[in-house]
Amino acid sequence: MTTGKGRWMAAALLLGLLSLAGCRESVLVSESETAPVQTERDRAAYGFGVGYSGTGYTASLTQWKDRMYEGTEGDVELSLYGDNVLGSGEEMLKAVQNGTLSIVACSTSACASIVPEATVLDIPACYEEYIRPYMVYEGMFFDRMNECFQKQGLELLYLRTGEYWLISSAAPITSLKQLQGIRLRTSGSAFHNKLFDLLGMTRVEDIGLNGLPYILDEKGVDGIETTYTILKSQNLLDAQPYALKCPLFVMGSAFVMNAETFQSLPSEYQTVLKRTLRDLFGARQEEMYRENSQGRGEEGLTVYHLTEVEQEALRGLAQPVFQEIEAIVPQELLEALKQENQKAEGGSDPG
Repeated sequence: MTTGKGRWMAAALLLGLLSLAGCRESVLVSESETAPVQTERDRAAYGFGVGYSGTGYTASLTQWKDRMYEGTEGDVELSLYGDNVLGSGEEMLKAVQNGTLSIVACSTSACASIVPEATVLDIPACYEEYIRPYMVYEGMFFDRMNECFQKQGLELLYLRTGEYWLISSAAPITSLKQLQGIRLRTSGSAFHNKLFDLLGMTRVEDIGLNGLPYILDEKGVDGIETTYTILKSQNLLDAQPYALKCPLFVMGSAFVMNAETFQSLPSEYQTVLKRTLRDLFGARQEEMYRENSQGRGEEGLTVYHLTEVEQEALRGLAQPVFQEIEAIVPQELLEALKQENQKAEGGSDPG
């Protein structure tokens, strides 16, 4: 198995030449001394490596790559590196911070070790005034969060929440009591793990997406902290056909770029980077929101929900986790998040 250090070295070696933007033109040799010298750009002026985990992003990122190329008339070309080839989300974010990778798409949980304020999106979802699924952030909350990223040498291109995290399983789990003692493969978030400990689960960590089929075959876990998209994209619905969908956490995702590289771009290209992401992924957000609202978003999975009484009990159990995050995140950022969620409550679509 490739170690974290090994993946880090691979990332640095593979993308060291892709990290910083720069014009690259070639001169064509003239056919004769009297022929005029011709110049022609034989490749994009700016080439950026984009790292991401799993396969769920692949189709959308391929569309983003094409739109960037077209929107900049061939000046910006993205090279995609998925399926965990460059390591974990946290490892890739560190590479972006250090300039050996240009852009990463990762969970907001993975950002927390570098940008502590990102833990705000790890508030348990039973605190609905702060955490809502299918939100695309563009207003004051996004701007203040981006300031936190910029302090760490990063530029926030896009920020959203998506699906609820599920507890998937081979047999039905329908209550909080049934969670006690189960062996759960976790996503690795420190705050997720704190709540799982409070719920009495046994955590199994450091298993990448590609390792899930094997640990399930070996019956090394009883359940997975996951999302429907992950279960479907990793072909795990047959092995994990049941899920408890309770307000534990909501998947948060961020697209993050090296700040120096971002600032080296012409302003119009900076705008295109963010606008194309918002247009492409924002449209997908609205589609997923409608599918789930109409009960069509989780085909092939039998989903159970907590009663209102158990949801209230969950909120009480999660209080220490909320208080710890509250102590880390500036009050003005918490308030901006709360206000943006309140504004969205009256709308039919996210973002």
